Amino acid sequence: MFYGLLNTAIEFDNNQTNGLSLCKRANTRTSRPLCMSGTMAKVEIYTSMMCPYCSRAVGLLQAKNVRFEQIDVSISSELRQTMRSRTGGRTSVPQIFIDDEHIGGCDDLFALESAGHLDALLNQSVLQ
Repeated sequence: MFYGLLNTAIEFDNNQTNGLSLCKRANTRTSRPLCMSGTMAKVEIYTSMMCPYCSRAVGLLQAKNVRFEQIDVSISSELRQTMRSRTGGRTSVPQIFIDDEHIGGCDDLFALESAGHLDALLNQSVLQ
C-alpha cells in the first residue's frame, strides 16, 4: 500500500479490473485506511488494561497503519484461557498473532521490526 496526496491510500488489489483500489484515510490519530481489499494479514493481539508492553505493541501496529483485533483478557477468564491454549501455555500479555501464527510478545514484535521482517509478515498474504 502506498500513501499519496490528500491522505489517499493506494493499494494493489487483484480483484479490481486495473489492479488498484483507492481508499480515503480517516482523520484520526492512527490514520487507518477506511477500506481494505482484504490483502493485509490478519493480526490479533491479546492485551490487558494498564499494560505498558501492550500499549507499546499496539502503538507500533498503529504507527504502521495495520488493522488488528485487540482482545482484552483483563476481565475474561475465558478469553485468557483461549490465549493460553493458542500460545502453548503463555500467560503474559501481549501475545500477538499474524495470520494465526504466534509471533510472541512485545519484544518479539519489536525484534521482527528491527530485523526488517515485520513488514514481510504483514504483507505475506498479498503475495500468496
